[in-house]
Amino acid sequence: MAAETDTGFSGSPWLFLLGATLFLGSGALVGYDLLNQNTVVRGLVVNAASAAVVVALVGRATLANPASRIETRRQVLPAVVLFYGLYLLVTGAVVAAVGVLFGPDPRLAVPYAGAGLLAVLVTFLGGGSGPLDRLTTLVGLTGAVLVVSSIGLFVYDLATGGDVLRGIAANGVGAALYIVWSAYDSPGDPGSGVETAGDALGIALLLYGLYLLVAGVTVVLTGVVHDRGVVGLLYLALGVVPLVLGFVLSPVDSLVAAGDRPPVDGEEGADDPVLDEGSETDGTDDV
Repeated sequence: MAAETDTGFSGSPWLFLLGATLFLGSGALVGYDLLNQNTVVRGLVVNAASAAVVVALVGRATLANPASRIETRRQVLPAVVLFYGLYLLVTGAVVAAVGVLFGPDPRLAVPYAGAGLLAVLVTFLGGGSGPLDRLTTLVGLTGAVLVVSSIGLFVYDLATGGDVLRGIAANGVGAALYIVWSAYDSPGDPGSGVETAGDALGIALLLYGLYLLVAGVTVVLTGVVHDRGVVGLLYLALGVVPLVLGFVLSPVDSLVAAGDRPPVDGEEGADDPVLDEGSETDGTDDV
């Protein structure tokens, strides 16, 4: 239960509305500047500032939510920094892709990508309690960065006629690292429904099989502008095996039950439907 504040979005509705409006409006401004060949810096700066306001208010609302496990500002701050770092990474990839396609300097993406990577790195590595936790977290971080950056590389190669195989390969490796990290971390979460290493392996195979199918479809559909469509067909063929194995090995029933499980009543004695008879009295024993 949130303990330090009782206000969320309702405590600052106008500020949240202003942030959301500026975020959407600055995105439209970037599009307008692209069409008119103006500088896009002003739109990007406003977008980053408004995104910071929105993310901070989301963190404040999470802290105010009674159902949230986050109880202090010290707990919510890393989550806010992490999500803002992810926003910066994604924005950096988009800016780089748009710069290649429509003309703005792709180097504008460097501050976004650098700041986003730093924010994600600090929050990811700060969450571990020991060397092994920090190492596995670094693996997950590396995978996430590879996934995001390889998408930008794939778009860049599509636009410039380069070999898209490098972006496809980097994306596959990044997805594998991130899925392995997620599966490794799942048994430690009591609400995940994953309890054993075998369950985690099944989840990892299931997720990677789904990834191969989605990536395969993407590569095949974009094959009209590159010559690596056979790689997409190979992904589709290879995705069937881990998908089937993952479905067989993963604890599907446990995952469904964990998702449907109602909140546990924290009050003591709630599990005792029958009261102690010795505590009941109708007053007739008091003579």
